[in-house]
Formats: sequence, structure tokens, C-alpha cells
Amino acid sequence: MGRRRIPFPVLVLLPCVIGSLCASKVFALSFSAASTLQTGNGDVSVAVGDVNGDGRVDLVSASTASFRVLIGNGNGTFQSAITRGTLVSFINNNAIVKLADVNDDAKTDVVIFSGGLAGVIPGVSGLIDVFLGNGDGTFQASIETTISVAGFPMDYVVADFNGDDYPEIVVFNQILTGNGDGTFQPAVPFSGGGAHVLVADFNGDHLPDLVGLYPNDGVSLLAELRYSEGNGDGTFDSAVVHSLAGGWLERDTCAVTGDFNRDGQVDVAYSYTGYSASNKGYRVLLGTGTGSFQSPIETALLTSYGVVQFVAGDFDGDGMTDVVTGNQGNTTPVANAGYFKNGYLDLSQPLTVFRSVGGGSLRSKGTLPLAKLSQVRMQARDLNGDGKTDVVLVGTTSGTTSVYTLINSTKPNPTVSITGGRTFSTTGRKVMLKGRATDTKGELDRVEVKAGRAAYTRVKGIKSWTYTARPRPGRNLYQFRAVDVSGVFSGIVRVTVFRR
Repeated sequence: MGRRRIPFPVLVLLPCVIGSLCASKVFALSFSAASTLQTGNGDVSVAVGDVNGDGRVDLVSASTASFRVLIGNGNGTFQSAITRGTLVSFINNNAIVKLADVNDDAKTDVVIFSGGLAGVIPGVSGLIDVFLGNGDGTFQASIETTISVAGFPMDYVVADFNGDDYPEIVVFNQILTGNGDGTFQPAVPFSGGGAHVLVADFNGDHLPDLVGLYPNDGVSLLAELRYSEGNGDGTFDSAVVHSLAGGWLERDTCAVTGDFNRDGQVDVAYSYTGYSASNKGYRVLLGTGTGSFQSPIETALLTSYGVVQFVAGDFDGDGMTDVVTGNQGNTTPVANAGYFKNGYLDLSQPLTVFRSVGGGSLRSKGTLPLAKLSQVRMQARDLNGDGKTDVVLVGTTSGTTSVYTLINSTKPNPTVSITGGRTFSTTGRKVMLKGRATDTKGELDRVEVKAGRAAYTRVKGIKSWTYTARPRPGRNLYQFRAVDVSGVFSGIVRVTVFRR
């Protein structure tokens, strides 16, 4: 089968290369004080995209009755919310909103799914409402599709799996092929999917694949990850099943994709819970790039009971995926609903940032400046165009639901690069190495080099630097890094010099 463009939302993963932002020192992550955008509408989810075609990020928040549009000003602030659509009906006090172009007219449409969440008996109907966009921030009336939900989906996927530019919808273990007009063909079951469904190119063939997490059922079913390789025509190969032993995977668990070790492959992270201090937290499954995953890495154990809801993004600009989480501290799960209430996490602790520190491990880097909330859903995107990943969420406090934004104010790392590549060959006793260093903060202090096993020493120059290497016969390794006035390092640039 020939290769073509990737017909789904692309997760861009870049390995650490010369001059990239690859941090080697843990440094402070910071977010501005939370801004409250709108309150009192009972919204339970939020989506991010450009709904009026001006190139700026807008927000769409949804309740079980209607959805609202908040037009972005391009600087992280938003105009007042305006109700732009009404749902025909809903199921289970839930409404998960997503943005997509379902009819290929280059205008953003709104998709809202409700039904089938924890606490609902499997087999009841689920509803999909599509609101076609007019391209100016307004939308047409709802086109509703009813499906039979065969499980407890906590999320769903909207992506083009057959290459016709009309996205499909995957809910639990069913796929609905798009007709290109806001309607869908009858749902077709497949062997993959799950409570949380993730789409990405997991095997490097430029076609969208699926990973689904199946929860424990409380009786006999063990938690599973099911990988379904996409064929590019809307079908999938039989799912490859990976058991997720150790720790309870609730129906209302959360899962994300990312690159947690900066190798350019798509990884998966998921939350789990249990009834002991050593049986709850996150696990990271490092992807191999072939559709398989390494053994789960236990990371970021939590200090209280409960599953977590989290979003992924590179919040510190080091090329590795980090997460912002909410931790529920209740020790008693709600009957038939895990630790969630109406499918949403009730938080007893503030939002926490966990930073990737390499190898798939996560380390807590403090809490976000926001009061404790309940019934939280989050998204991570650049809201003000500064290249940093921000957070937008909906949550409830004192019975009032609001939309909040948290703008990332973390200062970026310095960078270092070298001229002429990373491998040099010489017959002489000296080699002149040259390069450049940058720091957008204007706080660049020095460039350092480590020759072999020696300690780092300062080189000549900063923004334009030079270093005279004195290689021994054979292979010689030199490591360069830039350092700012706060002691924050750039990524390390490794150079090999062969002296014949």
C-alpha cells in the first residue's frame, strides 16, 4: 500500500537533535494565576480550536443542554461566552465536546458525545450530536446519531481512518464511518477500542492506529491494552492484547499519548488505582515504533487513593512529554462508578505538574495556582501563541461550574549548536570546533565542554564560541552545553573526533 499524508490529528514527536531544547537540569515550571472565563452554565467539557477562521485559538465548552463559544483574542484572553448550539437530548449527565471538520469544507464543526459512562448499564444508547460550522463562529442545528454503547467509554476519537477526508468516530469498540455531511453509517464493531481510545501512528507506516484501554470489570476481566493497526481503509487488523497486571484499572481511568523519553516514538501513559499505598499512580508504556510497547514503567506514585484525570504536553520545552494531573483522595469508590461522580473526577487535591525526567519516569514539580475543584476535564494547548503549552479546564467549586485557563510562564532553556556536524576526522593534533548558543531570555552565561571523562570547562565565546580540541589517537568524545545565569542547561551536543 502506498504512503500518503497522515489523515488524523498529528502527534509530532522529535528526537533530541543538535540545537534542540533538550534540558539536562530540573528547573522551575511556572504558570500564571488562573483566569476564570465564564461561570454558571454547567459545562462539563472543553475543546480548543479555531472556529471562526482567524488563525487564533478559540474555546468551545459544552454542557448536557448546549455549548458555548469563547472567541480567542490571540494573547491568551477570550471574549465572553456565547451559546451557539442546543443538544437534542443527552444521556448520563455527560457531554464530551471535540472539534473537527466532518464535511471537508475547511470550517470547524462541533461534535458532542454523551452516554455509556461509568454507572450506566452497558448496552444503553449513546448520542452523537454534530453541529456543522459556518466558519464565523456560528453553527447549524444539531444532526443527531444514536448508537448502542457496548461498554463504558470515557472518551472517543474523531479521525479520518479511510483517507476520504471525512472523519470517522470510534466509541469504545465501534467505528462509525463518516458520510461527509454530519451523518454516519451504522456502527461496526472491531476487536480493539476500549474505555479510553487513543489515535496515533504507532508503527511508523503513516497510517492512523488505535490503542484502547479495557478496564477491570470487578469480577473476572483483567485490565488490558489493545493495539489495533490501521489499514488506511477504515478497517483494522485484529487487536494485539497486552495485559496490564498489577493495579486496578477503573472504567474511568485516563490515558494519553506522548514521547516520554525523547526517542521520537509514540508512548502511552495511563492512570490506575488500588487499595494500598503502592498500588496507584501512573504507568508509562514506551513505544518501540513497531506497534509494540515495552514493559510498563511504574512512575509518579500517588499519596492518596483514587484514579487521576490528566493531560499531556511538553510544558517545560525539553522535548519530553509532561503531565498535569488531578488526584482524587476519596478512599471509597461510588457504587458502579469507580471514583468518579457522573463520569468526572472529584478532586480533593490541587492540580499537580509531573515533569518527565527521562526513561519514562515522571517527577512532581509542584501544584498549579488554582483552587481545588470537582468534576474536572482538561485540555493542553498553546493558548497565546508563545510556543508554550498552556492548560484550559472546566471544573466545579461550591456548586458553580467554570472554565479556567492557566497560562504557562516557564522560561525556555538556552540552546547550543555546532557548525559542520557531529563527527570529525583529522590527522593533526588540534581541531577547531565552532558553534553558536542562544537564549531567548537574554540570560545566557557561558558554553561549556566536557572532553572524555574530564569535568566541564568553559570555552571561548558565548553566542559564537570556539574550542580547540586536542584529540588523542582514535576516537574522542566531546560534550557541549550552554548554561544561563540561573544554572539551567541546554541539551547536550555530543561531538566525536577521530584522529588517525
